[in-house]
Amino acid sequence: MEMELLKQNEKTTPKIEQFASSVAEKVSSFVNEKERTAELVFSTEDLVAREVYLSGGWKEVYIQLAHESGSVDLSRLNDNAPLLWMHDGEQIIGVVEDAKIDLGNKKGKAKVRFSKGELGEKIFKEVLDGIVTKVSVGFERPDYEKDAEQVGDKDGRPILRVKHWFPVEMSMVSIPAINNAKVGNSLVEGKVSNAEKEEEARKASEILKAKEEEEKQNLKRCNVEEKEMQEKIALTAKESRESEQKRVREIYAMSESNSKNVEGLKAMADEAVGKGISPEAFGMQILAKIQSKPIAPASEVGLSKKETETYSVSKVLRALFEGRALDGLEAEASKAISNRVGKAPRSDSSFFLPAEIQRRKLDLASLPHEEQARIRERFALQVSGTGAYLVAQNHDAAGFIDLLYAESMAPQLGLTMLPGLTGDMDIPRLSTGHTGYWVGESLAPTASTTVLGRVLLQPKTVSGRSEVSRKLIKQATPAVETMLLRDLARAIADAVDVAITQGLGSSNQPTGLAKALTDASITAQTCTTVDYSKILAFITGLQTAKAYRPGVKWVTTPTVAAVLNNKMKVSTVWSPIYDMDTKSMIGSPVTVTPNCKASHLFFGLWSDMIMADWGMVELEMVNSTATPDNGDKTLRAFFDVDLGVRRPASFQWSSAVSA
Repeated sequence: MEMELLKQNEKTTPKIEQFASSVAEKVSSFVNEKERTAELVFSTEDLVAREVYLSGGWKEVYIQLAHESGSVDLSRLNDNAPLLWMHDGEQIIGVVEDAKIDLGNKKGKAKVRFSKGELGEKIFKEVLDGIVTKVSVGFERPDYEKDAEQVGDKDGRPILRVKHWFPVEMSMVSIPAINNAKVGNSLVEGKVSNAEKEEEARKASEILKAKEEEEKQNLKRCNVEEKEMQEKIALTAKESRESEQKRVREIYAMSESNSKNVEGLKAMADEAVGKGISPEAFGMQILAKIQSKPIAPASEVGLSKKETETYSVSKVLRALFEGRALDGLEAEASKAISNRVGKAPRSDSSFFLPAEIQRRKLDLASLPHEEQARIRERFALQVSGTGAYLVAQNHDAAGFIDLLYAESMAPQLGLTMLPGLTGDMDIPRLSTGHTGYWVGESLAPTASTTVLGRVLLQPKTVSGRSEVSRKLIKQATPAVETMLLRDLARAIADAVDVAITQGLGSSNQPTGLAKALTDASITAQTCTTVDYSKILAFITGLQTAKAYRPGVKWVTTPTVAAVLNNKMKVSTVWSPIYDMDTKSMIGSPVTVTPNCKASHLFFGLWSDMIMADWGMVELEMVNSTATPDNGDKTLRAFFDVDLGVRRPASFQWSSAVSA
């Protein structure tokens, strides 16, 4: 046998394997001298040692050629394949006239005819004389990874059975690789015995019957598999139809429930259904629509510019303080709001403040300079678009709503702001997404079910209060009005900020982030005896949840911030985890507020938290509980707001940060 080592980069180049066999018996009975032909056994299932490239390296193995139906491609041999001397393509000594596989005896047999050329004549005479008796077959080197399987081992070497091989030539050789194949079909003293013929016929019949039975079983199995596949396809189609019907229902239900907040929502829903948009994506379209073009809130009654200028909050406050009934423009505006929202003020001592007045400029100049500077700085921090029409960027005065949001950290954190709603807001949340599967050709994928949760935003009423005296009310001026409304806005904003992280989700409170993450089973990071590695776990958690995106921020308490400022990234170097000078931690901004839940630290993309308001403020005057004997009263403001978290996975948190 000749052997060529196959380099890894030559695997795609056809190579020839050569398995040789020999004959010890006389061959004259199987050689026709007149016709110059000989009958050969060119292959058997004997083991041949080889070194092959397998699984990324060269390995010593035993090769066994399969002799089963469909294992051997004889097309090249039976197309006048050459008979060579020593596998030399330039030394042709004859031609293969007929080749076949003896399935019963697991052999490859052929009839060859020697040429009359000088070399062919020489080798033929040596075959007749019993000098040259060795036969070898050359076949295309198979892909041992694909066309062979391990069927055992011998002497510590694996045995690879080649299931598919492709012989291309035969050779007479001097040195064989195996000694069991023979010149002739079956030799007994130079002749084929009848017993052997009968045994071969019996084996062939048994093999044929076995093949027929195997084909029947395969056909039966194929029928069963086809039936199962049809049932699976039908089930997948049913699930797809149900999923599509659910998608359409979700979109139209969302369209109906949010129609008060978005104009033309029915047309948007029709388009979303037609384009195959998911309910979750449609919910995002609703959010974007509200933020870009909010409709007028229910408290907007259509006051003209002149009416807005002449409307007097001070007049209303004096009337309520003195127990007189409201009249004039102010009374009509409150009544119009009551009719629009379908509910009356809380008492005879309260009224609704129109949206036009909430947005009316206030006299900030009446406030102390440090207060003016602080409020203007808060306005400058507003992110364009997040506060919609509620936040003006470039003016020196602000209305009540503007003051409220300037005092709150919600817009500065980047919460998604939905101002001026007129009804409940119902936004889908993707709880469980689709799963991708690898499938074969004509196979149906495993069905995956999308589970949609809900972010239902409903008005939660928050109240702020300010103590007023009789003298203050009697001397009320626009400056006093500004001061009172500023105090109310600050009180409401403070309560909203507390709710962002601490809201209980019960007792008339919105659901704060800590409660939302607990409900969503977002495991809190362990930060007792906090160090740098535990803070890095927040980032790793977001990355694992595929939620670490630009815009992430930290929120914590002053106490926790102090702890993190005193903890070093590197123990021997001044390298605080939290840098108080830059107000940042691991490259992300940090908001420090006493309104954050005690011992808590939050990290995430705050735009996935929604803050919605209904744009309606109600003012009420009641007897003071602090100094009732002085005739003082309490001015209270009521504001409808709610919070929701669209993607809890966008946040990481710890509930117990300690040194």
